[in-house]
Amino acid sequence: MRSLVVYYSLKGKTKGVAEYIAKELKADMERIEPLHPINGEKFMSFYGDRDEFGNDTRTDISPPKHDWKKYDLIVVGTPIWAWAPAPPVHLYLKREGIKGKKVAIFSTSDGDSRDALTKMKGQFAGNSVIAQKEFISRDVIEYKISKKKAVAWARNLKKSHP
Repeated sequence: MRSLVVYYSLKGKTKGVAEYIAKELKADMERIEPLHPINGEKFMSFYGDRDEFGNDTRTDISPPKHDWKKYDLIVVGTPIWAWAPAPPVHLYLKREGIKGKKVAIFSTSDGDSRDALTKMKGQFAGNSVIAQKEFISRDVIEYKISKKKAVAWARNLKKSHP
């Protein structure tokens, strides 16, 4: 199965998990790149300009390097900011309009991100969301724990959806 791991990472935690998953799946990787750097100290300022649906109106991203249409499985990873997927991920999903694919989603956060993953699932109408996983920051900081969990999750994806 041809796989693409798409992710955004501000401080490297989501990137690390994405790399473990991509390596296990032998997947291509697509890093979502904001056109303007997001300051790690003041990332909440990106929540200042929102439209009536709660969408960030200031974040812009570079065009993707990979065409998701060429893949069977799309894995999307995001940090959770203010109980929601990071704005660059939201914008990528909105722009790309992924349809007709198997999708797996994961998050990195300091706490419970299930509500955010549920919201994110809503952006995948017309797809089969086959799995979701949350990685808690304390596990990501502990290299061996996050690697073990990420690799196990990726192996399960391969086994259950060849």
